Amino acid sequence: MTNQESTATPRAVSTRLPDAVRDRAKLIEKARSHRKTYLTFFILSLAAFIAAVTLRAIIASLSPSMSSSHATKALSDFFLVCIALQVVFLVCFVITFLRAAREVHRYSTGRLIGYLVLLLIPIVSLIVMVVLDHSMYLESLGEEERPTAEHPHFSEMAIWSLSLVPFPLLGLPLAIVALRKIARSGGVFRGRRLAITSIVLNSLVLLLFVGLFAFAPRRNDRPRPVHPRRTHLTRP
Repeated sequence: MTNQESTATPRAVSTRLPDAVRDRAKLIEKARSHRKTYLTFFILSLAAFIAAVTLRAIIASLSPSMSSSHATKALSDFFLVCIALQVVFLVCFVITFLRAAREVHRYSTGRLIGYLVLLLIPIVSLIVMVVLDHSMYLESLGEEERPTAEHPHFSEMAIWSLSLVPFPLLGLPLAIVALRKIARSGGVFRGRRLAITSIVLNSLVLLLFVGLFAFAPRRNDRPRPVHPRRTHLTRP
């Protein structure tokens, strides 16, 4: 009696992902798309601001004899265009930023209104953006791509502190916090040299501002008396 080997047909393996996995993948992709959009508008507004400041400095450095020239008028027109573009890009940034917070983090309307008020305050707006962008960054990584000691990520706080060099009162504390966070992360975050560089640059800019305010010439607000010049026709 011979033993006949029966070949069992393998069961078809379902390649369909569970609903929870697909929803999580969609959320990660949505977070990445939203973050890319509002960071693009933020960079464009920053570029328009830098262009406006540069044009303003060029116009101020021109001599009074050139104030009515066609070149100066053209520079003034470009300055107004840069200011208008900066306002447009900032409005687009705020809209896309709050939209990302609503769709990804599921923030309520009241909370979004509170963040909108904070974004209108000059220095506080940068802090709010750093905090929310960092949470959006972690959300865009996904649970399986969170930074670990085996797969460390670059500290975004160190990058933000370097980008805030023109505002050393905000960039310097942020760089110090970034350096301490990197040191205590156990290798999860890297960017120690960048944080140290940010500390040095922010300190130099802060000392420069202090020096400019300390040694700037103080003008006397009291108007000087104007004495008429005496000529041979002027009576004594």
